[in-house]
Amino acid sequence: IKSNSFSYYPERSYLLLRKAIAKWHKIDESMILPGNGASELITWAAKSTSNMLNILPSPCFSDYKRAIDCWSGKYQEISLPIPWEDRFPAAFPFETSNNAIWITNPQNPTGQLWKKESLVNLLEKGNLVICDEAFLPIVPDGESQSLIPLINNYSNLIIIRSLTKLFNIAGLRLGYAISSPERLKVWSQARDPWSINSLAISFGIKVMEESLIIKRQTTKIQKWVTKEGP
Repeated sequence: IKSNSFSYYPERSYLLLRKAIAKWHKIDESMILPGNGASELITWAAKSTSNMLNILPSPCFSDYKRAIDCWSGKYQEISLPIPWEDRFPAAFPFETSNNAIWITNPQNPTGQLWKKESLVNLLEKGNLVICDEAFLPIVPDGESQSLIPLINNYSNLIIIRSLTKLFNIAGLRLGYAISSPERLKVWSQARDPWSINSLAISFGIKVMEESLIIKRQTTKIQKWVTKEGP
């Protein structure tokens, strides 16, 4: 980090960070919007769903309701089967159409990993799918179920990622959304300037550009998860 990097406001487009993330995921930088942790991006995702019925598979991450309430949106909770299947990954257990549906993969708090093909079915039925993949990198072989490779095919897809979970740096607040450039441009124009500080930006660029850092940390965490079990 340059010694004078904290003397100036961050560059508002976060171009270097977006480029680094885009290179890692092999997608265009216009489809990435960094944020102040996943929570900020969840709030903006809820803005995109404010004129729709939000389907919340429950139990789910409580922050989704908080974000929907920010925009006076409506939501309906649908209970997930309990006990759930022992299969890992499992097919998502219900269908809906023409709604906004919030998916956590793996599910929070049950830990169930959802099969990618079953989530694609939700996209094909015209839902706006918000897929929160904040914990996916720590799941052994979890990336094989990521929807990121499909982002160019579905404009009705929003993916949210976090770097704070993998590196245990929750206080640094750094995440990113992946979606259509048009949608992310609307969010970017509406939100506060400089939502990410220079330290978080520098960290994000560093770890995304040096793939060995992420690979080493991912291997370490996944070994621990495998040892602990589901």
